[in-house]
Formats: sequence, C-alpha cells, structure tokens
Amino acid sequence: MRRATLLMLLMMFLVHGCGGGDNAVVENESPDKPETIEPTGTPAPSQGAEEASPHSTETPAANAPSTGTIFDRVPADTAAIISIRPSKAMNNPMFPAILKLIEDSNPQVNAEESLSDFEKNVGVKPESVEQILICFDGEILTAAGAMGMMFLQMGMGPGMGQLDPAFPVEEFAVAANGQVDIHPATSNELTPVAFQPGFEPPQTPPPPVILVQLVPEIDVQNILQSIPNGEPIDLQTGKGVKTADGVVLPLSDSQLIFGPQIDLETVPTDAGTGPISAALTRMEKQDIGIALDMQAVTKIIGQLQGDQPNPMIGLAMTFLQQVRTASIASDLEDTQLLQAKIDATNPDSAQGLQSMLNSYLAMGKQQFEKSKSQMPEHDEFRTLVSALVNNAAISTEGNLITVNVPRPEGFENLPDVIQQVAEMERKKAQEIYVPRNNMKQIGLAFHNYHDVYKSFPAADSNGVAEKLQGKGLSWRVHLLPFLEQAPLYEQFNLDEPWDSETNKALIEEMPEVFGTNPEGKTSIHVFTGEKGLFQEGEPGPGLRNITDGSSNTILAVRAGDDTAEIWTKPGGLEYNEDDPFAPLGNVGETFIALLCDGSIADISKSLDPAEFRKLIDPRDGQPVIFR
Repeated sequence: MRRATLLMLLMMFLVHGCGGGDNAVVENESPDKPETIEPTGTPAPSQGAEEASPHSTETPAANAPSTGTIFDRVPADTAAIISIRPSKAMNNPMFPAILKLIEDSNPQVNAEESLSDFEKNVGVKPESVEQILICFDGEILTAAGAMGMMFLQMGMGPGMGQLDPAFPVEEFAVAANGQVDIHPATSNELTPVAFQPGFEPPQTPPPPVILVQLVPEIDVQNILQSIPNGEPIDLQTGKGVKTADGVVLPLSDSQLIFGPQIDLETVPTDAGTGPISAALTRMEKQDIGIALDMQAVTKIIGQLQGDQPNPMIGLAMTFLQQVRTASIASDLEDTQLLQAKIDATNPDSAQGLQSMLNSYLAMGKQQFEKSKSQMPEHDEFRTLVSALVNNAAISTEGNLITVNVPRPEGFENLPDVIQQVAEMERKKAQEIYVPRNNMKQIGLAFHNYHDVYKSFPAADSNGVAEKLQGKGLSWRVHLLPFLEQAPLYEQFNLDEPWDSETNKALIEEMPEVFGTNPEGKTSIHVFTGEKGLFQEGEPGPGLRNITDGSSNTILAVRAGDDTAEIWTKPGGLEYNEDDPFAPLGNVGETFIALLCDGSIADISKSLDPAEFRKLIDPRDGQPVIFR
C-alpha cells in the first residue's frame, strides 16, 4: 500500500478522514452544479436576529472580522499547535531533491502519483495550500498524554499504572477505548496495565481544530465541494459542511476551519489571544513549526501522574514549570535553519535554563566529536553535519531563550549528499550483512540436511549413496533442496561428475547465496585434509564426529576472492598445518566463519594460529579461545 506524504495525511484528515466513507460529493439539489457555501462574513439568515448573551465571552459571526490571517482564529484554549506552510516548502528549490530522496529510500512511495491523488481527492494542489494550523486543546493533550503514560509505565514500572501479567490481553484494547489495534501475531508480546484506583483509562479525544489558508487565487469552494458524504449545515457562524467528526466552515474566500460542531457554533472574542499566540507569531513565516503552552502541558502531566509520580518525570517537571511557552521551527531558506524559543516565567529562570542548556549543548558537541569517526566517510556530509552541530548557539534576552542552528554553507546540496551517503551505506550493508545472512542460510541448510540424512553432505560425491566419491558434485549442490532450490537440484545428473556436459551447463545457475560471480565461482568453502572436518573421498561427517563441540569447530568459511572456484566443483580448502590462514587467500583483516552449531563468527587474522588450528580440527580435544 502506497504511503501518503505528511501533507496529504493532514489534508485527508481534514476533509476526508473527518467524514469517512466513499468518494461521494456534497448532497445538493442540483447534481450538475455543487452548492456554493458562502464564507462567514455575515450570520446565517435564520440566526441573524439572535443576540449574544450579556454574560457570554462569545459573539455572533457578524461581529467577528471577515478578513485577517488564520492566526487570528486560533482558539484561546489551544495548548499545542503545529504550523505547516506547504506552498512555501514545495516552491523551495530543494523540494524535488527531497522528494527523490524519499522515493529512493522507500520504493512504496510514488511522489508524483501522491501529489496527483491529493489534488483529485482534496480539490486543490498541495502548492495551493499557503498554511495549515493544527490546534490541540488540553482535552486532546490529556487523552494523548494518558495513552503515552500508559505505555511509559509498561517500561518504567510503578507510577500511574502497575504491570499486571494476569490482565487478559484481549481487554487491553478495551482499556485503551479502541485506540490500540492489537494484531493477533503480536498480542502475546503486550503486557497490559492495571490502573491505580482513581485513574481512568484514556478517553478518545475530540478532533483538533484545523485552520487552512489557501493562496489568494484559490477558492475554498474547491475543497468544500470535494468532501465525501458531507451535508450542508447552517450555524450561527455561517454555512458549512457537516461530516461524521465535525464541521468544515469557510472563513473567507481563501480560509476555512475544521473542528467539532460545538466549537464552531459561535466565534469567540478571544481567538488569537491565548498564551500560545506569542510563540505562534514567532514562527509564523517559517516552513514548519510546533509550539506548546508549557503551563498547560505541565498541569496535564501532573494530573496524569496521580499520587505516585515517577521520579524521572518529577525531575523534568522542575524545569518545565519554569517555562511558559516553547516552540521549535525550521525554514529551509532562512539564515537560521532551526530556531527553538523558550519563554521562561522570569529573567532569573531564563538565565538558569540557559546555563543548563549550554551544559547539555557542550556535552552534545563533545560527544559528537568523539563519534565523528563513526560517521559515513563522505567529506561533504561530514562538513555539513559538523557545521550544524558546532554552530548551534544559545542566547537569552529577558525571559526569552533562543537556540539557533544557522543554515550552513552548501546546505542546498544536503538531499543529494544524503542520497550519496545512503548509496554508500547500502553498498556497505551489501558487503557486510548480505554475506553474513547468506552464511546463516547455508548453515541452516547444512543442519536441515543433517536432520534428514544424519550427516552433512560429502565434499565430493553424488549424494546420499556416497558413490563417485572424488568425482561427483560439490556439497553445495546437495544443499540445494534445503535452500529452496529443489527445481535446480533436479536438473543435475547425480551419476555424472561436475564437469559433464549436463552438469557443466548448470554452472551459470549458481544461487546468489553462494555469491554473484558471473562465471559461477564462489569463495565459500569447507576445510578438507587430514585434520579438516571434510575428507575427500569419504562420506560426509556427522555431528557425532565433532568431539570438540559444534560451537568450537568451523563448518565453512568465506575466504578471499582469489580462492573462488566453480560452485559445483567438489573439494575445499586444503588444511595447512604450518600456516592455517594461508588457504584463505586475500581475505582481509577479518573473515566470516560458519560454525558447526549454525552460528556466525567474525574471525580476525590476528588470531593466534594455534587457536585457528583448533577451530579447523574437530577432534584435537583442546579448548579454543577465539571470541
């Protein structure tokens, strides 16, 4: 299933997820001409005569401004807000490279198709969306926090909830009010929580209030007319479209709001004046940002902890209580790529918090310097990342703490650089993990063969009957049925040697588990010879023959490329008493060994040769130390 972009998910939630159902259009009297819903410049006719209560803090829409920004419409009780500017981000020169990077990292994503689907389903192009504000009130954060605390307690022990192994797993979803979808395959891995007396499981929160600003030349009617299963509704604030989860209401020709119907019945006079408004203003022009009313957040955390607070959370609360609002925002074009702003309760708290943050930043930079050697070996990538980390700085002015991460020179190349690094890491993984996985598969095949025939295959025979020893086929061929290669195995003539006309024609069919050499050669070998596990001209060994223990004896190795042989050719690496590493060829500093118990070991060539001899010889009776 193709994954949607973040923007698409948000907008689909706004106009489709809210209504659910099929791709139906808004019901109206004329199917050929969808009903036009006017913005809330004046009250609906049926509501126009009504007056606001003298004690109410809300007024009819007639008294509300019909113009202005969507920032003026943010509910005053907003405790957290996400701001996204799709149009600005998509018009950035870096955007095509970012899309390509996403597609390359996840083959399931087709960016062009996703953007096309967005316009088809939502009614406007993504670049026609100037800004989106997603507003979460305290009720939503409380429900989300309760769910988070529930999972936190599973890993952190006593506190809000206690681990209760006897709690039936099928009741877990009930306790979570349907917010956790337990899959049968993973349900036995979950340990549900038995809540402390007086603490209620998290309730399903209402949807957030979402404000949308379109670019000037785009009309909100394009969106309103694309909502599936919507129905017109008249509110005191104007005409909108009702969905299963709320109401979509036009605010002007280019602005709309979605939220629960009860929140949109009237327009509050204090919209845009909540504690979070100042933090929101600071990130108004940036590509993406998140702001939090920390006083509301700390209050919610305190309520969720109950009478038995977690010590770690309690320590964090000491600092959180000194913060009024916090925000973090990013702008790809600004000189400050990333800005975090913390509004402390007073200047003294700001100075104390800055000192603490400076300590953490200094430790982070020191740790980064220590770990630079582990970064991918790409000069431009290292330069960019180093600039991002080392140029980060913290300053304070009055109550306001600012963390700045400047935009480094050459940042516009970052998507291409990341793509190059990803390709490097992919190749590195191919070199490291694919060979190891192949050896594990070969080890499993060896043991499955042993389970059936009570021995490993011979190094050179025609199979179980042990005929034509020394003239038959490699042990690799006889493992084919246990490597999901039975059809290939059936094409071999087991009564003929490996280089007969019939068998030679199959050399080019070498399975990838043995390598990808186009000539059908492999460097995966067993050891043969007087002290090797396998003896040429002899039946295959069994686990009973390994008296030193299967975890102390080599079954096969991945040797150097210069040792590569035709994969169907019988034989192995001849044991060398004087220099046991010599048969491995140009293998590098370490090599992969498959042990007789099926485990994989990375063995260094700096290992004492005497210890390596013990690993090769299955019957020397001496203990071995190599890990």
